[in-house]
Amino acid sequence: MQILQALVLDHVLTTGGDVLWLDAANHANAASLTRLSPSRRLLNRIHVARAFTPYQHAELATTLQATVAESDIDPSLVVCPGLDALYDTDEVADAVGKPLLSRAVAALKRVARESDASLLATHLGRPETSPYAEIVARAVPSTLYCEQTRFGPRFRGPDFETLVYPDATGMQTTLAFWRDVLAHRATASDMAVEPATPSGVMIDGTQ
Repeated sequence: MQILQALVLDHVLTTGGDVLWLDAANHANAASLTRLSPSRRLLNRIHVARAFTPYQHAELATTLQATVAESDIDPSLVVCPGLDALYDTDEVADAVGKPLLSRAVAALKRVARESDASLLATHLGRPETSPYAEIVARAVPSTLYCEQTRFGPRFRGPDFETLVYPDATGMQTTLAFWRDVLAHRATASDMAVEPATPSGVMIDGTQ
């Protein structure tokens, strides 16, 4: 949960604009957001609507565009964590829940498109086994994966991966980081660099 909140706060800090947050499963925890935010004023730009049932969630999603039009909110990011959480339950049958979720997803994509905002959505289920998670996964153009490592969370996607990890002594870098550094250096100096696969890595003089 804190990783998602940190991503949202980083977006607000670096791009400006407001955040529309359609919450489920208490991802928009006020205490946690306050603890992570470098400024209380930053939180004023995060607008949260919270649903407790799939019907409430779908209603909020489909009326979100009208809410934006009637307010001074200028969203640069639409956040929908756990988008499948309220639908993938025994509260609604699949025959009702799946089209309800599809309608909510379509409405959220429309809000993001018409506001020229990014859409950040997560799903709790696995698309391979949950039809609700599959609906969410199919709706987004790209997927960003996150895994915990001993250096911190690692993000990877089609055009992105974590290259640097802060630690108590400074920064931990990855092989991918140095690959990019050397590629940029070669480009700047008009050098032709042949791709190579290292036969080993030297650590303290030992291969």
